[in-house]
Amino acid sequence: LNKHKVKLQKNYMMFVHGVDSKTDIADHLYQSDVLSTEEKEEICNSSLTQQESNRLLYNKLIRKGGDAYTHLLEAVRHGEYPDVASEMEKTELSDQEIQLCQIGMKKVKDRQEKKDILMDHDEVIPKHILEQFEKRLEQWKKDDQQFVSTEAEKHVMQKVLTQSSVTLVGNSGTGKSFLSKHIALIMKKHGYTVIPCSKPKDIGKWFKHGRKTLFVFDDVCGRYTLNQQIYTDWKQRLDHIISLLEDKCCKIISTCRLEVYKDELFSNLSIFKMCNIDLSSQEFKLSAAEKFALAEVYFKENTDEVKELSEKYDFFPLLCSLYHKQNLQKNVSVTSFFSNPFEVFKDQLVQMYGESDAGKMQYCSLVLCVMFNNTLTEENLSPKDKKIGASHRRFTRRM
Repeated sequence: LNKHKVKLQKNYMMFVHGVDSKTDIADHLYQSDVLSTEEKEEICNSSLTQQESNRLLYNKLIRKGGDAYTHLLEAVRHGEYPDVASEMEKTELSDQEIQLCQIGMKKVKDRQEKKDILMDHDEVIPKHILEQFEKRLEQWKKDDQQFVSTEAEKHVMQKVLTQSSVTLVGNSGTGKSFLSKHIALIMKKHGYTVIPCSKPKDIGKWFKHGRKTLFVFDDVCGRYTLNQQIYTDWKQRLDHIISLLEDKCCKIISTCRLEVYKDELFSNLSIFKMCNIDLSSQEFKLSAAEKFALAEVYFKENTDEVKELSEKYDFFPLLCSLYHKQNLQKNVSVTSFFSNPFEVFKDQLVQMYGESDAGKMQYCSLVLCVMFNNTLTEENLSPKDKKIGASHRRFTRRM
């Protein structure tokens, strides 16, 4: 038994009540690679009291090696608790104390193993979160009614079944997201729990050993360009996520635009290089027959007309979806839209901006959605936010 663990156990009360783990101590242990990103976030959770954070840190350290104890002493000193560090360091141990600790640690281990067995029958994901996931999957099912089978789909399905991580790459509008959701729905039929994700930490948060789980990411590292903040988050968690992927039941399917995928930094995220499929490539882009089948699903009587225009843009799947979802057929002919879709949307924006104050507000809201990559939060809407302030000044000048 490591004597450092016995010293830590003997000083339990002093440690729990005498320091504040949420400040420099957790940072120091994280920088020393004693704590992972997930562990640090868990300990520094704002909903925990100081003592609860200390107990959580203690429980994590007691399972780690002697180096963890050494780094803890450095962290306690660094955190301006020299008296606590000194007491912990000079703690003397008797043979009886070591023996009693051995017995105690074995009992704790046995209890934990029993708890793990019981937890194996419980769901890691809370019921209300599962309901949110199911609601999104229901929308995916509705959208999937328009799906047309392609050669790319068959290839992606085969790779997802055999690989831990599959990345769908391609230009905007080539059907990456649609295909990834279609594959996810098929995997659900194969017994997988499908989890739509927005952040890297979602993997560690909802992972359960031995449970067949597919984590689905859209625009995995930024929508238009590589997002530095998201990239850093992935980089910090990479080793932990790779270790989770060693559980063969855990899989990731993600989408990524070519511009982001080709960014030099992105090559450092090895899990997205394990298996990538470029939907813009000659091998996997839609064939003439597949485009015709897609046109039949969306346009029926206008199929021949659309087919002639389908070669003009490689984002043909997106154009079909937009024309259908936004009911553009009421105001715009198929020929006009597929001949010059950019002009159609430009006209709509001009019309929106010129209608009224409400139209200007909608326009401004749309600009903000673009600026914040469709992830607007209440914090972003604060006047103190630099982006909001700059946007407000430009908007008021136009009015």
